[in-house]
Amino acid sequence: MCGGHHAHEANLFDSAGVQPSTKGEIEPCDLSVRAATQFDGRFVHLRMILKRLDDLIYNGMKESCTQLQGVSSRSDCMLACYQEGDRFQKHIDNTANDGRRLTCLVYLNNPDSSSSSSSSSSSVSSLANMGGALRLHQCGEDKQQTIDLLPKGGRLVMFWSDQIQHEVLEQLKNERIAITVWYFDFGERMRAVMKASSENKQDIGGGDVQESSSQREAQAFVEQLLEGNSAVSDTKRLSTLHRTAQALTPVALCILARVFFGKTVQATDGNGGGGGGGGGGGVTPETIRASLIGLELNQYLELRKQAREMHAGRK
Repeated sequence: MCGGHHAHEANLFDSAGVQPSTKGEIEPCDLSVRAATQFDGRFVHLRMILKRLDDLIYNGMKESCTQLQGVSSRSDCMLACYQEGDRFQKHIDNTANDGRRLTCLVYLNNPDSSSSSSSSSSSVSSLANMGGALRLHQCGEDKQQTIDLLPKGGRLVMFWSDQIQHEVLEQLKNERIAITVWYFDFGERMRAVMKASSENKQDIGGGDVQESSSQREAQAFVEQLLEGNSAVSDTKRLSTLHRTAQALTPVALCILARVFFGKTVQATDGNGGGGGGGGGGGVTPETIRASLIGLELNQYLELRKQAREMHAGRK
């Protein structure tokens, strides 16, 4: 489910952009589904939570935290409801360099009824008796500490997706309800998708993603997107980028579809036309071309800013 993102909703090149498939099947916001779905007023509070979370990350923490400088997009939120006896084993979210940088979890449990009692300690004790705590491993400067965080309604938990081992302890009674989202590092995500594309010939159906010319063409487009030259205005650079997008081959567009939209797109459908039967949800190479040509200046500048670290040695 999607709560909205910090970029313009009407443009296909959305800030949710691209999250490559991972071992846990964390997928991006499906823009084709969102475009075909009319918002009917449901999940209003969920949307508010996610928009506030986006504001905290993009307009607050990102400016002061070096490790978040490359963050430019997030996943849909995952809603999890743990019943009595449920638990989740110890793991690290990102062990494959899939781009996930920050894990954010918000508890949606009803406030503990004991919180209004005369003793706050009794409230904590009551909550602990329900189980379902999030246990973080290898914490502290010595990496030897274990921290248990109780699922208190309204609590926000954040940790590094590629560093922190964590588990959910057994739910002893009642329910544990939480949403989880992942914020993605632009450079790492791009490298992950490009690598996946180069290793899988079948991702684009009839096209061969290992075809060197198309691979170089897609890579050149990415490099052109990220470059910065003070001698040339941003508007002129964007105009050049639009012209480059006009000339891209279908196979190169299929590669870029994975990079920017998390889409598997067929170069052809076997009948001479663009195909969507390979999992692209009706998206064709020409759809991707139109989206790249329609890239606006503010979106171009944001992507270039987030990608600077890609050239700073984090490879």
